Amino acid sequence: MRVFSALVFLLAAPVAAQNRFFPYPFFAVPTISGMGFGSALATSAAQAATSNPAALPGWAEAGATLRGSTTARGAEMVFTNVDGSTITEDNRLDAVRSSLPHEGGLAWVRGPFRIAAGYVRPNDGREYVPVRIPGASGTFESALTSTLQTVGVAAAYVWEAASGVRVIPGVRIGGAQVRGESSIKTTGSLGTTTYREVRKASGAVWATGVVLEGDAWPARLGVAFAPKASYAGEAATRCTPAGHSLCIGSPSERPSTGIIPARLDASLGTRRGRFSADATLSRVFWQMGQDSDDTFYRDAFEGGANVRYAAMPGLTFATGFHQTARTPFQKDDAGVRLDFFDQDPTRFLLLGATYERGPLVLDAAYVNGTLLSDDGSKIHLGSLGVGYRF
Repeated sequence: MRVFSALVFLLAAPVAAQNRFFPYPFFAVPTISGMGFGSALATSAAQAATSNPAALPGWAEAGATLRGSTTARGAEMVFTNVDGSTITEDNRLDAVRSSLPHEGGLAWVRGPFRIAAGYVRPNDGREYVPVRIPGASGTFESALTSTLQTVGVAAAYVWEAASGVRVIPGVRIGGAQVRGESSIKTTGSLGTTTYREVRKASGAVWATGVVLEGDAWPARLGVAFAPKASYAGEAATRCTPAGHSLCIGSPSERPSTGIIPARLDASLGTRRGRFSADATLSRVFWQMGQDSDDTFYRDAFEGGANVRYAAMPGLTFATGFHQTARTPFQKDDAGVRLDFFDQDPTRFLLLGATYERGPLVLDAAYVNGTLLSDDGSKIHLGSLGVGYRF
């Protein structure tokens, strides 16, 4: 039963490690819009709660934006090394419906000041994993659901450091609420049991950033940093029957904490005629502030690039590429290898378009996570947005 115990640890680790949890990373996809993947050079009003505060739009007066997106749909492959053997499984991904928009925000500009307030809920999703355990009859099914909601206010100031040279610093403050649910069902020789654990927590978040640009410069530079955020809340566990090995200590209600790792984004962008492009490299600091017992987290890089073409006044097409740092796991003390996405990361391709007519701005994007991801991902995303400039 060591394989069974290892799989229990593998599937429960994201919400149970050291009594802390984080939004499950399988649903952490990059910011998308009709202008491409998000970067530290452009922050719409709808993304004001999570993106670079220094990159707020330079609209005249004010503007408002609402956007809706699907969450991950499709399947992913899991490669898990347990006791020297590899178990390969398909994870089913389902969208979690919400009555709220995916993103929304208001922006206001007066002279050198830019201010925006936004709401973002990018991280909804449910993952269903049916696991076939060698040498065991019956079923082992796991489901993981993650939701992250963030509200925030961002402000930036355009400083003319020299003739034609602008330095734009920015800061953002806000709060976030995270909810994670883990459930396990077993039948047959593994015993018949149902385990469910729900964790909720909330906390404050903040970030800072800067954009550098010059009229004679060939490129713009944007940098943003968000420190690690800690959340406090409660966890509730229910499990039946009471005598099953999964049900030790259940039912229970106890305090719980959550973490979101620190993140550093750096983007470089340029424009030439009707074309513009940018590239972003990000570092996710899972290990910042970790206890010595939490070494199955590891830091990770991710990044992407966008190319845009202004086909005519008001109409812009975009294409983008992004590779996500999908999992922070590395290895636990029992020797279970948890880097099951490390050798087969998900790579996203994006096609988008933005149309402006007077004060109205419309955008749409389609994202494919299958074509360049080998067998590791079969994900499709969609996004629609509408904005109005007063």
